[in-house]
Amino acid sequence: MQIEILTRQVEKKTDLLTMLSREPDVTATGDTIKIPDLILHITENYLLLKLSSLQWAERVIPMLFSVAQISNAGQFHQPVTDAKILLTARCYDPVKQLSYLHEVSHLDLENNELLGIRMAEWRSRDVAIVAHAALAVQGNIVTAKIKFLPHFRDSQYNCQECIDQISLHDLMEPISPEFKDQVLPLRVSGPIIHSLKQVSAEGWQDFINNRHAAVDYNHKTDTFMVNFNDSGYISFKQQQDKKKILCQIELKNPYILNAMLLNSLKSIFGIDQLNLSHTAENIVLSPENIMKFFSFKKQAGFHQFTLREAEFDAVYDVKQLKLTLSATINTVDAIAAIDQISSIFEAMKIFMNRMLTHAGTNS
Repeated sequence: MQIEILTRQVEKKTDLLTMLSREPDVTATGDTIKIPDLILHITENYLLLKLSSLQWAERVIPMLFSVAQISNAGQFHQPVTDAKILLTARCYDPVKQLSYLHEVSHLDLENNELLGIRMAEWRSRDVAIVAHAALAVQGNIVTAKIKFLPHFRDSQYNCQECIDQISLHDLMEPISPEFKDQVLPLRVSGPIIHSLKQVSAEGWQDFINNRHAAVDYNHKTDTFMVNFNDSGYISFKQQQDKKKILCQIELKNPYILNAMLLNSLKSIFGIDQLNLSHTAENIVLSPENIMKFFSFKKQAGFHQFTLREAEFDAVYDVKQLKLTLSATINTVDAIAAIDQISSIFEAMKIFMNRMLTHAGTNS
């Protein structure tokens, strides 16, 4: 499955970057932001997203909508977006798709060819959003050009409620087996120690020369890497203006950190904080259980439950089925920071294992 989404709403950049910045595997190169299954290209005139995951598409697409007030219409609003989607995926035979199409303009069963239209509608009271998908099928591969058409007007609340229902799954599930309901595998990543910062090009070579670990150069990505092998890395990539270096830290083992390394990060790059995170995706946790047994509290965010432990924060998103443990450590006092990082690292692993024992199934 490949999904490309184009929008000229460059003001959505901030929301998208905020969401992606919470991911432990995020990397940034110039105007391109990458995480597994998602690439975001940013320009002055448009945003282009390339996705290979339905789960990410379900999160991103509602974010590309806005609720606009209708001029001279009092309290009436309508959902708006200019997002256009190009989707490619495996599909069922044309015969199996026919009953789900709203229009058929070409059908050749011998060659497995089909041209048609499928629509899906989401509604909240008087407001509705219709997804219009122009389908082209050839050789059990479907290409769909998708756009969204709002209908009618209603309150701001109902417009947002309608937006929150939008789902490519609803639109494409009868067309492609890749959208079939499935039990998603549990994915646990971390704990990981990480940081991402643009630093001055002056002096960064001193860090390389200190030989904290083996130094590698990736010619394809034009990146230097201080490589701790299975324990992680610290990478450096020159930015377009050549005056800044993007320094990315990803360490999987707290014992890599020592006073010499922490002091180098602070004195050369001004990095005096490190982030720790531990995540579980596709984890099903009952709100009742996490409030009763783990003392999570409901927060203002509609889908979020949080717990503030002494050493880290825990956030569970009941819609995205994602549990995130996070902490920020001040490294000005290197010795104290080393002890604190090791302690939190182990505490996160113990807490995550406890949560996994209470996890259900997303079937």
